Amino acid sequence: MKNPAEFKKALRTLLHSWGSDTPPEVIWGLNDMIAWLELEYNVTIDNRFDEPYDENAIDPNVVIAELESKL
Repeated sequence: MKNPAEFKKALRTLLHSWGSDTPPEVIWGLNDMIAWLELEYNVTIDNRFDEPYDENAIDPNVVIAELESKL
């Protein structure tokens, strides 16, 4: 990836640009982006973004950290 910092910034914008919890549709879109990244860069990302109110939701920083380590 040529500019991972900009990609990370875009993910954080999508996650945190809401007056309350991130809408489910944004989470779905972010996970679609991860699926695309897996195909485009031939990597496997083990974690996915969870809706904030899901029980045992994964912290979004865990997903972003994994993306950073593999791209």
